[in-house]
Amino acid sequence: MKTKGLQILYEDNHIIIVNKHSGDIVQGDKTGDVPLCDEIKAYLKERDNKQGNVFCGVIHRLDRPVSGVVTFAKTSKALSRMNALIENRSVDKRYWAIVKGGIASEKATHLVHYLKRIEKKNTTIVSEVEREGYKKAELIYKRIASADKYDLLEITLLTGRHHQIRAQLAASGMPIKGDLKYGYPRSNHDASISLHARSLAFIHPVSRKFIYVEAEPAQDALWTFFCNAVKGEEQVDTVVQAKKRLRQHIKRLKAKQSDIDKAKLSAKALHELEQSDLFVNARTVMMYWSMDDEVQTHDFVAKWSESKRIILPAIDGENLQLKVYAGTQAMQSGEQYGIGEPTGEVFEAEEEIDLIVVPGVAFDKQHNRMGRGKAYYDKLLTRLTCPKVGLCFDFQLLDSVPCDERDVPMNAVCTDKGII
Repeated sequence: MKTKGLQILYEDNHIIIVNKHSGDIVQGDKTGDVPLCDEIKAYLKERDNKQGNVFCGVIHRLDRPVSGVVTFAKTSKALSRMNALIENRSVDKRYWAIVKGGIASEKATHLVHYLKRIEKKNTTIVSEVEREGYKKAELIYKRIASADKYDLLEITLLTGRHHQIRAQLAASGMPIKGDLKYGYPRSNHDASISLHARSLAFIHPVSRKFIYVEAEPAQDALWTFFCNAVKGEEQVDTVVQAKKRLRQHIKRLKAKQSDIDKAKLSAKALHELEQSDLFVNARTVMMYWSMDDEVQTHDFVAKWSESKRIILPAIDGENLQLKVYAGTQAMQSGEQYGIGEPTGEVFEAEEEIDLIVVPGVAFDKQHNRMGRGKAYYDKLLTRLTCPKVGLCFDFQLLDSVPCDERDVPMNAVCTDKGII
């Protein structure tokens, strides 16, 4: 949505996300030029016919010659919560940079430097080794497209330092096109540098909705070439792309949980499950044998197999087979992913299953499920008519998840905080 020079990528009652043009300033500075935050205030005041002052809090910044995604808070509550997400590294920001060609690898490369900001010169100097007064800076980059003289890099920041991307890439022999300050020999015609905040992904701190936005770069010939090159290689729709980013986001959240945390949360979630009428009244239950990052079910399966018939899935090519659990002594490690599977005969009486308990990467409050992307469960669940319960940690339950007609919804979702 474009309006009065603003390109709005997303807006709700709490935040507004825009595509910043190179040359815009995010916050007021000594130049006296009108910053984006003031433009947004004026726009909201006029559009919503607001009386008095309008709140617009700066959540993160981009350098003046950089373009792309910038988020602002419309309330003080949203500002503090978004700042907490950024501090906890729960916001996934991806950048695109056009750099000197022929150096970057197409494999993900982890850069580590030590940076020191020189405020008088508004620049950052780089050290390869740790030094007093320098801060550690980390990023990951990979080459995603190439032209005759240039490469397009996708960059993920692991820390947030002054001019970090510009300084680290230059120190690695890949100055950003147009960035005179960090060693590129020529400026761009519009005084921009070819660095663009491409996308942003996070779980909304108020609504718990998964937010994923992309910003298109400037429509000059080189950016257009690279955009077409990337789109030609990906050929994915927005739902697929959103799922990919959400899977990456949940993976990072899981990585923050210690083994003790996972054990405690798993015990709470499984207690909620076994107290539910769906589980109490079921005689035959299809469970799952958990992976390390899922609600831990091994002891639960063993416990309830003494009074219920427990069925577990086993991978068979591109599909799942069902087998009766007969104790840990009758389990083997699956060939494809190493997940524990029963060794017995295939269970054919699918109509006798009273309840299915399903893992997933994320679920939402409308009972939609997003899996790992292989569609093993979706193919199985389409033919089973009994109630289906998604089982996950509470941080995996969102307000909404990206889904399409191939995704099979649950009848309920159970977490360590209850069943919905």
